[in-house]
Amino acid sequence: MKDLSEFPRILFYRGNVDFRKRRRGLAAFVEAELQEDPFSKALFVFLNRSRDCIRCLYWDTTGFAMWEKELEKEKFIIPRKRGQEKMELPASQMRWLLEGIDIWKLKPHKHLSFESLLY
Repeated sequence: MKDLSEFPRILFYRGNVDFRKRRRGLAAFVEAELQEDPFSKALFVFLNRSRDCIRCLYWDTTGFAMWEKELEKEKFIIPRKRGQEKMELPASQMRWLLEGIDIWKLKPHKHLSFESLLY
């Protein structure tokens, strides 16, 4: 698979997808259901029903390419949020997801704002 930073958008679909669909079936799903352009330079990411397998689809100028990762014992941790079927992920979060890190529970440091060094 290409380096994730090469994709201008990584679009993650939160719902379940029938993995009997192959490249063309997923591309048709992207166009019809997600109302996105499957020929764009975006990476489209899907999960199966049991959430132990992830598929990535992208157009590489000569055809659709698909990449898959299946976990042997664990599941990808994806919370379900109502009303938000698709979301964009930065490349760093996508890498973490593939490495098994729960990206939804990460809490960054709070942003601070100061006007002076004197208290």
